Amino acid sequence: MNTGNLTDALQYAEHATRVLKKKEKGGVFTVDPETGFVNQCIYDPSCPVNLLGRDALEKLKIGVVPGPEGMYAKLMLHEVKELPAKLWSTGPTDVGLIKGADPVVVKTTTTYRPVKPQYPLTTEAKAGIKPVIVDMEKAGILIKTTKVTCNTPIFPVKKANTGKYRLVHDLRAINEVTEQIPPVVANPHTLLNQVTPKEQWFSVIDLSNAFFSVPLHPDLQHLFGFTFEGQKYTYTRLPQGFQNSPTLYAEALKKSMSLCTLPTPGQFLLYVDDILITGNTKADCKANTMTVLHHLAEQGHKVSQHKLQLWSPKVTYLGHTLTGEGKTLLDIK
Repeated sequence: MNTGNLTDALQYAEHATRVLKKKEKGGVFTVDPETGFVNQCIYDPSCPVNLLGRDALEKLKIGVVPGPEGMYAKLMLHEVKELPAKLWSTGPTDVGLIKGADPVVVKTTTTYRPVKPQYPLTTEAKAGIKPVIVDMEKAGILIKTTKVTCNTPIFPVKKANTGKYRLVHDLRAINEVTEQIPPVVANPHTLLNQVTPKEQWFSVIDLSNAFFSVPLHPDLQHLFGFTFEGQKYTYTRLPQGFQNSPTLYAEALKKSMSLCTLPTPGQFLLYVDDILITGNTKADCKANTMTVLHHLAEQGHKVSQHKLQLWSPKVTYLGHTLTGEGKTLLDIK
């Protein structure tokens, strides 16, 4: 990150705030630190924080990115700014839908359909998970239903760094009555051995909410029901916690990426929702990376912007530090 640009950005924001405070509430006007009013914005002194509008963010080349500890601002590379906005995931329920992905169908191994009672939830857990379920329904990941034949429990998990909750669905009973698909996910060591000595530059892309980008066949949705506050829900997308989800997603991603052709020497390697892109030179890696990112946007995927590692001689991938000299395991303590 260029700290000089960051300082300029902060000075811009401070100047804009000082100018805005001189205006009457409700006025529609614009602010520029050099020439005065240029771009439209609205000032409301009742707002507890100063907000940068989209026009200011574009001028400052700043992206507001959701990270593990909440939202933060990040100065964007010129190339990244030009990518379609639809590519970036803005949160856990901002999901893609892979173009041409076949709705998932799996076989059951028995006529038994599990009906497991919901675990008792604390008042805090209910309050924390309710907006998550509401948002998942709005996103089309979940639907209300009365037709599910199976019921398995959910348990909300509180995130240590944000205090927010995520939905975890106990699908062990469903895994026991469905046929396990032979895994197609590569071994990380075998995968990384495909990187050649000529490939000296790397990018890493993390696909967001990946399983939810694969549709679930309506005939299968009855298996994944759960109950919250007396209402039955089920999934329309591939759920997390299902034993076949990694394999089914890997197959959908492989099919989607089979249509992507790199313009320069290098390759891309797929491991579930993590993509490694290589190039013999920095220019090669950049060209290949931009091709992959544009392809992902057009194919309906979502990418985590704050996890991007772009055209670098050293990246972290699958628990390894990867350089042109080889790979080493991360020292995690």
